[in-house]
Amino acid sequence: MNEIKQTIMDNLPFKRKSTPSGWISFNAVCCDHNGQRKDDRGRGGVHPDPDGISYHCFNCGFTASWKTGRRINFKMRKLMGWMGISDDEIRRLSLFALSQVDTSTETKREVLRELPKFEAREECPGRSIMSWLNDGHITEENYDRLEAAIGYLDSRGLGDRLDLFHWTDDEALRNRVLVPFTWLGKPMGYSGRLFTEGAKRVKYLSNYPANMIYGYDRQQSAAKFCIVVEGLLDAVAMDAVAVCNNEINETQALCIESWTRTSSWSQIVMLLV
Repeated sequence: MNEIKQTIMDNLPFKRKSTPSGWISFNAVCCDHNGQRKDDRGRGGVHPDPDGISYHCFNCGFTASWKTGRRINFKMRKLMGWMGISDDEIRRLSLFALSQVDTSTETKREVLRELPKFEAREECPGRSIMSWLNDGHITEENYDRLEAAIGYLDSRGLGDRLDLFHWTDDEALRNRVLVPFTWLGKPMGYSGRLFTEGAKRVKYLSNYPANMIYGYDRQQSAAKFCIVVEGLLDAVAMDAVAVCNNEINETQALCIESWTRTSSWSQIVMLLV
């Protein structure tokens, strides 16, 4: 039996039973991690087959699967952790699976089919800061605000990346530098960072779909690394991916992992501090 499948089978809960259809049922290990009460009615189960293994919970609905020649994805790694498999063992098996990936089965069409579909948003308000500087069509008062925005970005080490930020003279947003969000080339709203001092307003004002990541479209397929960070401005500075939270969620992990299947990345570097 494949080492990965064998490790999962060896760590199944002790109280279990087999069904004629090939399922092995036991108390699900996922429910209390997904907002449900702990299962005590044997509603979880795995189905091993020659090519891999599948898991399904009939209580909270959590599913995970793995097949020979594929990476161990985010959901399966979570399941393995809930079964009590150590982080070190999960990492070791993940690297082993990566070394066995059959790239001929992981086409770009497959990846695009698996990607989440986000609710559309309008384009980021205003226009790029470089555009404002180049055309000169701005009032004196608004120029002072624009200059303050540039000063803030310069203080964050982003003075050479003004083309990646928007600014608008709309009174509701002119005290913010705006970062446009896109997904597969389509506009998906923005996040605006307040740059004025002493204002009793939220630091970030955002309008983009839930669970999105920033920077997906800016990643280069020939890059050796994908850097994943928490902060939006850090991502802009490093051409990284930002999850805009201190934890990565399932949808974001799916987006990031999809890139490893259509690029030459050899490593994902997580800088979630």
